[in-house]
Amino acid sequence: MRFEASGEKLALADTLADGHAARAEVIVVDQHGKFMDSDTFYAATADGAKWFNLGTPDGTGNIAEGYEVRIRVCINETTTCSWWEYGVA
Repeated sequence: MRFEASGEKLALADTLADGHAARAEVIVVDQHGKFMDSDTFYAATADGAKWFNLGTPDGTGNIAEGYEVRIRVCINETTTCSWWEYGVA
């Protein structure tokens, strides 16, 4: 997983052909920690690296400057996930 704050782009790749896709869970909060939006993105091994333009995770617009973007990557269909990573839009 890779997050580019400029343009709010997310790259997600599944590099292990284990029958489970990679799942990225995204949460956006404002400068005060108030929940603003969330979404989930998927990439299978056959997809290679998939790029997602987050905008707001639901695609309705841009993430406001200064909002925090929290992302973790999971093995789909399991509860096995990475730690949350943080970036700022």
